Amino acid sequence: MFKAVMHGNVWPAADIIDYAGRFAFRWTYSVVEWRHGGKRKFAKIIREAAAKELAEADYSAYDLSPLRCLIGDDGGRFRRLLRAADAAAMEQRMNGMEADLAVIDRKASAFRRTPEAFGEVRYRINLYDNSYEAVIHGGKGGWLWTTIMP
Repeated sequence: MFKAVMHGNVWPAADIIDYAGRFAFRWTYSVVEWRHGGKRKFAKIIREAAAKELAEADYSAYDLSPLRCLIGDDGGRFRRLLRAADAAAMEQRMNGMEADLAVIDRKASAFRRTPEAFGEVRYRINLYDNSYEAVIHGGKGGWLWTTIMP
């Protein structure tokens, strides 16, 4: 209950961050750019944004007097535990993002295998403050290639 109340105070609209029409900061890479530093740069941008988001979460601004009957005088300890749990959850999420990006990196060679190959791959991650998207395009024979090339 303490976690739900504190998260509701710090991130009041967290339930709508996966809204499909939400604006996303987008970076576009070719397969070559992606493999030669694009993946690393994108992951670094996301990690910095996540660290900034965690640093801006201020649990001390909330008055704990309505919760005093539940938590007693342990409000400071619960805040520290909640901050540590949020940091661990965000680190787990960032590790999952890097695993997803590694899979995309391994599968990027499929862009040029067959004429039916996909022309681009989009990876989107939603944090509370912003959404971020990487678009990796390329591949001869994909729909993007046939649209651009005469």
